Amino acid sequence: MGLFLVIISALAFGSMAIFAAIAYDYGAQVPTVLAVRFCLAAALLWLVVIIRKETYRVDPKTLAGLALLGAVGYGTMSFCFFTAVQRLTPGLAALLLYTYPVIVYVLSLLMGRERVGWTNMTALCATAAGMVLVLGASLETAAFDGVGAAFGLTAAVMYSVYLLLGARIVQGVSPLVTTAYICAFAAFVFVLRGLVSGDLRLDMPLEAYGAILGIAVICTAVAILALMAGIERVGPAQASIISTVEPVWTVFLSFLIFGERFNLSQMGGGALILLGVLILQAFPAKSLQKQ
Repeated sequence: MGLFLVIISALAFGSMAIFAAIAYDYGAQVPTVLAVRFCLAAALLWLVVIIRKETYRVDPKTLAGLALLGAVGYGTMSFCFFTAVQRLTPGLAALLLYTYPVIVYVLSLLMGRERVGWTNMTALCATAAGMVLVLGASLETAAFDGVGAAFGLTAAVMYSVYLLLGARIVQGVSPLVTTAYICAFAAFVFVLRGLVSGDLRLDMPLEAYGAILGIAVICTAVAILALMAGIERVGPAQASIISTVEPVWTVFLSFLIFGERFNLSQMGGGALILLGVLILQAFPAKSLQKQ
């Protein structure tokens, strides 16, 4: 059951870029998609918190940290990723985002929290080579957007920073409550930004709203709840390995729905990126702090 839940979570997360691309096809813009997404997701997650009678009170310092994570960390990452999907293709944007496990390792290494190992350096080299192949081959296509690629890589960096900071800020707070707070703060920021800038445009066709509803319900609420339930049964290590199917699923759906195709160099680069991530997930570095 745990394996099934983690797979469901990975497929749901991997579908996010597809739903976003569909919403864009029907005229939705990034600020509106994110504002509606986080409002709906926050409402659903807080409903689950109340139904489960979870302890949701946190001290002011933790609340400020959660506000920072939601408004700046996860909010910025989401904006960059959804912009990358808009400017590139769902598959390419997903591959760029999924370099984040290696970026987390590099940042942890620079912070002195991890030690250098042959296994992890192999993963780092594989991922770097994969990125060179994917981006190098993409440069040859007419549809390549350098700004979009920059947004995709920035999303990966911001998500890495978010994970590293979050590990310190949310100690002692349940993952469900943490996510509910983060989505609520992200919703507040995107709604406020949209109202001030005038970018919050709700005059969209039902198809766009349907796609955004899919992002909020399936790719956010269901994905998070399934992942948490799966981790409780199989543990975080196995769950992280199973979750590497996310970008593969995105690429598959993008091919199926939008006809997105990768050349041999891009496929080889994508395979190297996934190999590097799998190595890191299967053979995690030993933390110096634990020793």
